Formats: sequence, structure tokens, C-alpha cells
Amino acid sequence: MEEKRNRREELRNVIIKLLNDGIYPSQKRIENELGKKSYFWNGSNLRLLNEVCQELGVVRKKGPHTKIEIKKENK
Repeated sequence: MEEKRNRREELRNVIIKLLNDGIYPSQKRIENELGKKSYFWNGSNLRLLNEVCQELGVVRKKGPHTKIEIKKENK
């Protein structure tokens, strides 16, 4: 449980860093930032990525059209 929490926090920090730099947080860019090739071959890491992106409002895109899009909630 602690390991998953650490992986979640690590992913969250990398995604936020990339977004702050104006870079779309693709799987490849995240792996490069983490220094871990093939990190998302592990299905649980990929699910964790999708969860964190959903929490942050980052729309996951497929393919080379990787513009940053953040969902804004109306409150």
C-alpha cells in the first residue's frame, strides 16, 4: 500500500512538473522524467497514471496530437 502511494505521488509530481513546463505528460515523457523505461508496461502503473490524470483534470490523448487540455469543472 505504501509503495502504491509513493508511485502515485511520484507520478503526480512528474505530471505537474511537465504541465508547468508547458509539456503534455505523455507516457514516454513521464518515463524519461522518471528515468524508467517501459514503466507503463506494468498494467498497474498505467492504471495509476490514468487515475492521477483524471484527478488533475488532464485529458489523456492517443497518438501524436498531444496538446495539453485540462478539464475545468464548473462550480
